[in-house]
Amino acid sequence: IARSHKLGPQSGILMFPPLHHGVGWFLWATAPIAGAKLVLPGPDTPANFQEIVLEEDITYTAGVAPLVRQLVDTIETRNEEGEDIDLEGTWFLFGGENTPTKLLRDLDDLGATSLQMYGGAETQLYFIQNIQVDPRLREAAMSQEEFLDYRSTTVGYPVPGARIKSVATDGNEGPRDVEPIGPPCGLAP
Repeated sequence: IARSHKLGPQSGILMFPPLHHGVGWFLWATAPIAGAKLVLPGPDTPANFQEIVLEEDITYTAGVAPLVRQLVDTIETRNEEGEDIDLEGTWFLFGGENTPTKLLRDLDDLGATSLQMYGGAETQLYFIQNIQVDPRLREAAMSQEEFLDYRSTTVGYPVPGARIKSVATDGNEGPRDVEPIGPPCGLAP
């Protein structure tokens, strides 16, 4: 994670998900591996999430869309009041639900990078991730808006080494060429 997301001593990593829920985001270990600052938010989160991101120079965190939406709304309001705040160089990792297109667009406009993942709260590491630049974007000449719409409807592809299958409530694996019949089950390294 540290190498592929260009994390290092210049990075500020916020361990926002509670450890019991977000161990798979691996932020708690990524920070020391990258030589980055690790910020543990304390008991007032999520109330102080916005202040932490802005005051601690956070460049990498994970969370859910409604909380990041509040941050973006705060930044937009402050910018309308004359401040000049952007999120250039900040990564947001999303899990738990598809991220709304408008939020992805607003983060993109503020200079942030956003990724959606599946498995961050359930596994030791996430095992499905969308990618920032989908190769199909070039091939299909997809506009940025179309790309953001696409990204808001998928959590992406299995990471290298992961095996994914869809299992119905009766325990039988579903066919591979149709819509999923149940939640994905995954095995990742």
